[in-house]
Amino acid sequence: MYSSEFKKSANCELKDSIVTLMSIHDNSLFDRILKISNDYTKLIRVTSFIFRFIHNSIFSKVRKTGPLTYSEVSNAEHWIIKSLQRAEFSEEIKRLEKGESNLPKSKLASLNVFLDENKMLRVGGRLTHSDLQFDSKFPIILPSKHPLTNIILRYFHLKYFHLGSQALSYHVRQRFWPLNGINNCRKIVNDCVTCFKNKPVSSNQIMGNLPTERVKPTYAFNVTGIDFCGPFYIKFKNQRKGVFNKIYVAVYVCFCSKAIHLDFVTDLTSEAFYSKSKTFLW
Repeated sequence: MYSSEFKKSANCELKDSIVTLMSIHDNSLFDRILKISNDYTKLIRVTSFIFRFIHNSIFSKVRKTGPLTYSEVSNAEHWIIKSLQRAEFSEEIKRLEKGESNLPKSKLASLNVFLDENKMLRVGGRLTHSDLQFDSKFPIILPSKHPLTNIILRYFHLKYFHLGSQALSYHVRQRFWPLNGINNCRKIVNDCVTCFKNKPVSSNQIMGNLPTERVKPTYAFNVTGIDFCGPFYIKFKNQRKGVFNKIYVAVYVCFCSKAIHLDFVTDLTSEAFYSKSKTFLW
């Protein structure tokens, strides 16, 4: 009896210890997919197979098998882009869905944005009646600083064989419109290891001093440099048949004034050069 009463009184003095376990789970499918790879094509294919698995689980009688179809890949890409835009431009999308096209305090205010039939944000413009494709007339908007934007830019950089920043920006804007695009493209090119290794390092050689003949004033052609150019083919004036004759041009350059004198010689022999040059040089 004493021991039982003692245990009850002792238990009353003890404080209850509560252990709380907290686990954080990222339930966003979009965030989980972005952690799989840095390859844009691989992300789209993984998403396509996930949607196929969901479809086959729900509609077991109409199962999809075999290689991925164009519609599956296209729907997966649209879902990735829409998830990105919903995460970055949620307020703008809500206002556009309500019919409010004016976005005065938004980063997209100057782009005349609208939602297409797939509920994706696109850049508006004045090219509605042009013959360009729909993606070229109204590119899909991408946020400036987001891992997926960098993945897409890197995909185009590799697809078109390591383009420079200007060319990369042009090709990307055929489908997408990344905010602050030229700076992001420049960063992708600068961070590319392959481009860095193949970028030639130019060095400027210090030129030597000019010779004495080039810096002392004197009369023209006192110091002369001589070179030949050609051959050229001409017809002589009194020639009956249309036979072309080979000639060369002797170029005399004055070292002091950079004046040039041209003369014709029949061949490259010393005799031909001397017979033509003696009247000019002497």
